Amino acid sequence: GELGFLAQEFFNFQFSSDFRDAKTSLERRGGVLYEVPVGWKRFALNVKGKYADGNDWMRMDGRPGEWAVAYHGTKFDAVPKILRNGFRLGIRHGPAAMKLKDTRTGQNIQEGICCTPNLKVVECFANGEEADTGRPPVTLEGRTLFFALQCRVRPGAIRRPNNTTYTKTNNDEEQMGVGGVFEWVVEHPADLRPYAVLVRDRGSCPSHMSLHDLARSYASMKPRPGAYDHVRGKIDAKAQAEAEKRQLETMDRSSLPRLTREEARAG
Repeated sequence: GELGFLAQEFFNFQFSSDFRDAKTSLERRGGVLYEVPVGWKRFALNVKGKYADGNDWMRMDGRPGEWAVAYHGTKFDAVPKILRNGFRLGIRHGPAAMKLKDTRTGQNIQEGICCTPNLKVVECFANGEEADTGRPPVTLEGRTLFFALQCRVRPGAIRRPNNTTYTKTNNDEEQMGVGGVFEWVVEHPADLRPYAVLVRDRGSCPSHMSLHDLARSYASMKPRPGAYDHVRGKIDAKAQAEAEKRQLETMDRSSLPRLTREEARAG
């Protein structure tokens, strides 16, 4: 396969990182729990100064305006298209179709883009295990590779489906831990920004679970409210909401881009 663009067009290799031998670390970004992408190699994107609301969304110091981290496992061919055009709403909207409600607000989940803080889920989607739109991972120079996007997501835009149907989890990382989350939904693409491409050799995932087995595993997990209160990096909720309000005032939300069914299936 070929990327279809020059590396210099999107990447800033100065800030790339190798997490293949890193140790698991539970932190916060935007006040939200985050695990570093252990086992993956990260290639940083040129995103500084890209958005009209400034660069506070990229912060790593826990100040108001910082955004959370989420991952989006995808097929190889979709990577350059997302980098060029941003995210677009797809054709599969499980939480909305099942009329699931947000765990924290009780509001109905609308159609949106699915992402997750859980790298086990990322592996499944990078491995093409999603029905209808999934594609097998690409093989380059004899290695079968998983691709994913590391993103920042506006914390106030995260929807956590209270799911008692296809994955029995409330998707609230503060109760379930990062490993107990299957999916978050982001209802507007402007609230989800890729800032790195992650790559992993499938052969380096000896404990990979199939999407079916992973979905079934959530039934044995129980909420543990307060279990992660000790993780440093929480942001005052009022200050964060005010910072996000200022960001929203300058963000381009004029359109809600969508993929056609043919585009979604093709990548």
